[in-house]
Amino acid sequence: MQKGNTGQQQRQEAVLRAAVEVFAKRGFQGATVEEIARRAGVAKGTPYLYFSDKADMFYAVFEQWSSEIIAAGSPLESSTRSSARDRLMAMALGAADYMDAHREWFPLSMEVWSASSIPALRERFSEALKELYARCREAVVVIIHSGQASGEFRKDVDPYALAALLTGAVDGLFLQCWFDPQLDAKHLLRGFFDVLLRGLANPRLGDRS
Repeated sequence: MQKGNTGQQQRQEAVLRAAVEVFAKRGFQGATVEEIARRAGVAKGTPYLYFSDKADMFYAVFEQWSSEIIAAGSPLESSTRSSARDRLMAMALGAADYMDAHREWFPLSMEVWSASSIPALRERFSEALKELYARCREAVVVIIHSGQASGEFRKDVDPYALAALLTGAVDGLFLQCWFDPQLDAKHLLRGFFDVLLRGLANPRLGDRS
C-alpha cells in the first residue's frame, strides 16, 4: 500500500473505508474492485494506484484492523505507574470496547480465516494471522513478566502458556458475540479477568481486589 500527498492519501483512505464496507457485505470472493471504487466515489481504476489487486487491498484492510485492535487493547501498556493487574484488565476491556464499536469488522475477521484457506492466498494470510496472534500473546507475556518481576503475580505461572490461553479465550468470546449480539463482551471479560487475576495474584500480598 502506497502513500502520497494529502489528496492522494485522502483518496486512498476513502478506498480503504469503502473496501471495509464491501468486503464485509460481499465477502472476499464476492467483492469487486469496481464496486469498491464506486462506493469510494473514485474512478474504477483509482484503487490500482494504491493496491496491486483485490487481495492486496484486502490485506491492507486486515493490517489496519490488526493494528487498531492491538492499540485498543494496550491503553496502559506504556504506563509505568499502572499495576500489572490494571494493565491486563485494561487490555481486555479496551479490546472489547473496540470490537463493540466496530462490529462491521466481525464479518471481515471470518473472511480473513476464509482467505487463509484459498491456495493463492494461503501463505500470506496464514502468516498474517500467525503474526497477529503472536503480537497479542507477546503483549500479555510482557505484562505477566512485569507482574512477576514486581512480585505482584505468582512466579509459578508460565506466561507463554497463559498468554496463549487468554488470547484464545478472548478471540473465542468475540466470535460468540458476533453470532449473538445480546452477549456483553465487556461485562463477561470483566468477570472472567477478575477471577483470573485473583488466581494469578501473589498469595503473599493477600487479596487486593
